[in-house]
Order: sequence, then structure tokens, then C-alpha cells
Amino acid sequence: MKLHLRPFIALLAAATLVTTPGALLAADKSKTPVINSSDRKALAAKIGKTVSVEGLVQSTAKGPKDGIRLLNFSSKPGTGFVAAVFPVAYKKVGPIQNYEAKNVRVTGTLEKYKKQTQIKVLKASQIQLLATPKATPAKKKN
Repeated sequence: MKLHLRPFIALLAAATLVTTPGALLAADKSKTPVINSSDRKALAAKIGKTVSVEGLVQSTAKGPKDGIRLLNFSSKPGTGFVAAVFPVAYKKVGPIQNYEAKNVRVTGTLEKYKKQTQIKVLKASQIQLLATPKATPAKKKN
């Protein structure tokens, strides 16, 4: 009985490439800039551009109109960065309370809304829970 190892070795090599950390990082190396949610200067410079914003969700809320759900990345709601989760994304995103006190990455077009910057979340794929943020926090002023 002769074993055909080539197909098995090729399959094993492909499986290893897909599951190695390097492969996971390669998928993460898009050309989309990653900005820390506390870096207001960097956020202001990217208004109108597609970006990923990372940070700790400080609180969640239901918006005053249209039932939009909010992930507030600032300790003072109404300021800083917010992810506005629209009704079309509710089912797939799940309860927004699950994101509170978690590191999250939100990707989309950065907009100015009143005194804050925001990304409209229309698809669940725009939000990712992170073990550790990739973006560097903004330098604090002394």
C-alpha cells in the first residue's frame, strides 16, 4: 500500500498558514488608519475619511431620536468619539451593553456630529471586540 503524502502535506501547510498569528495579522494590515479614540487631534484631521477607531467603551446609551444606540468612548457623553449603531445593525451587533468597559474597534467614515466625532454603524462587521487596542493613546497635556 502506497501512501500519497503530497496532498496531505499541502493541506497541512495551508491549515497552518490560516491559523498562525502572522496570517491573522496580515488580514489586519489594511490601509485603513487606526486611531485611538482619545486622540481628538488625529480624529479631527480624518473627518470624511474611512478609519478604524479603537478604545475603551465608557458607556452605552439609546439616542434621543430614531432609537439609535450609542457606544460612548468618552467619559462625558456628547463629547469625544461615539459609534452610532443604527437599527439595521441591531440584530447582528447584539445588545450594546455587551460592549461597555470593553476595548472595541469601529471602522467606517468619520463624521462630525455636534461636539463629537462619530462613525455610523450600519453593519455588524464594522465593530470588533479587541483583546488589546492596536492604536496608541493620545499624549496627555500636562
